[in-house]
Amino acid sequence: VMGKTEKSFFYGFGFSVPLEDFAMSSSFGKRLDPFTKKVTFHGGIDLAAAIGTPVYASQDGTIQFANIQGGYGNLIVVKHIMGYE
Repeated sequence: VMGKTEKSFFYGFGFSVPLEDFAMSSSFGKRLDPFTKKVTFHGGIDLAAAIGTPVYASQDGTIQFANIQGGYGNLIVVKHIMGYE
């Protein structure tokens, strides 16, 4: 039996949108990896926005990383409940 929190994530309501004006530059699922040029599984979504756009946490959590990270560019990792980052 799932609790209220688990159900919200299961049905896709666990997170809010972290940006007001953005473009999704890569979606969840199989995609052509930009580095290896092979079809791989992408376990998240990538969002692009203009410089200076405010970014909000999509759920309560703790910042684990906020800096430039290799091929990711500017990266913010927030640790949320249930192991989500």
